[in-house]
Amino acid sequence: MRLGIGSFSFPWAIGIPGFPALPQPMNAFDLLEAAARLKVSAVQYVDNLPLTALSPGDLRHLLERARSAGIAIEVGMRGTRADGQDGLRAHLALARRVGSPFVRVMFDRYEDGDTPTADEIIARIGPLVPEGEAAGVALALENFDRFPARTLLRIVESLGGPDRGVGVCLDTVNNLGALEGPDEVAWVLAPYALNLHVKDVVIQRKPHRLGFEVEGRPAGAGMVDIPHILTQIPGAASVTLELWTAPAATIEATVRKEAEGVEASVAYLKPLVAARSREVKRN
Repeated sequence: MRLGIGSFSFPWAIGIPGFPALPQPMNAFDLLEAAARLKVSAVQYVDNLPLTALSPGDLRHLLERARSAGIAIEVGMRGTRADGQDGLRAHLALARRVGSPFVRVMFDRYEDGDTPTADEIIARIGPLVPEGEAAGVALALENFDRFPARTLLRIVESLGGPDRGVGVCLDTVNNLGALEGPDEVAWVLAPYALNLHVKDVVIQRKPHRLGFEVEGRPAGAGMVDIPHILTQIPGAASVTLELWTAPAATIEATVRKEAEGVEASVAYLKPLVAARSREVKRN
């Protein structure tokens, strides 16, 4: 089991469309250097900082730097379409080139209104499963609020499951919007996890007492039972920190708060992941 950061560890530093941004947003090389400073083992680049946007030369230089730092690269994408620069086929080839054991897949592409049904997802991804097998690259399908955990389980099993290189990217809090808590989601999906996205949150009543709000916290500072979830995922899964940092008064203050949250989260997670790794080796 290895611990890493990803492009959704620093979403504000990278930039969120429609919101204030830094004059010089974090780029792929900056994220890799952050991983080196934090002494984590992997970096996951997904749709908010896609490696498919790099030139061949820049990608080569990034891989050289990652190898010299001893940092593994993981890749992810958004959408279920096969072709195009941001399609699944291109990401399978990219994963094979950079040595990523999987492609993390988030189904919906909100920017172009593509929100497929479960059956449409199965129909689109199914023909590409043999290509993933041939490339030695698994598909890690991420849970999120549009589908209950059991619907994602049906998708995974319909595509052949782990025997065909299809598993889950288990996100600890994405299903809150489907009225499913972290423990409930982990109970259903953890056995299939290739990757764990660790997010922590607090849920508290609004000041007027009419409803609740969910706000991100550094790992270990919220309500998610992260140690328990770590015991449920397979020992070969990787662990990626993600943050939902609440914005501050300025983008500069928000980015500082985000960076502090990453540091605190990594410090919290390192001993937990190390302990889980030792447990796996003993067993």
